[in-house]
Amino acid sequence: MNIIVSRPPGDKQGPDIVDPLLTSDPAGVARATSAIDHHSTNRSLERGNCVLMPYMPTGALINVTEDTGRYRGKLTAFSIIIDLDESGRDFTATAAVSIEKEMS
Repeated sequence: MNIIVSRPPGDKQGPDIVDPLLTSDPAGVARATSAIDHHSTNRSLERGNCVLMPYMPTGALINVTEDTGRYRGKLTAFSIIIDLDESGRDFTATAAVSIEKEMS
């Protein structure tokens, strides 16, 4: 998001606007996510496991590809699951995710 401020010539110019709440990309994403949450009422929560992915922060917008198609949703939970075998020597790491999506 870019903000352009123009000021007419004058004797007392105000300070430059450098507030990160107005000019940063994370602030813009947070406002957009909040607007989506406020205006979208027909949503479903999808839960499942997937291969271990790099950490993703909750609230992030993510693309999901399934056999039935693609959709975009908001990540509401992300956790790592580690399953050990009986000997305790071998393990499998997966990720458990919860994704909120708009119902079609």
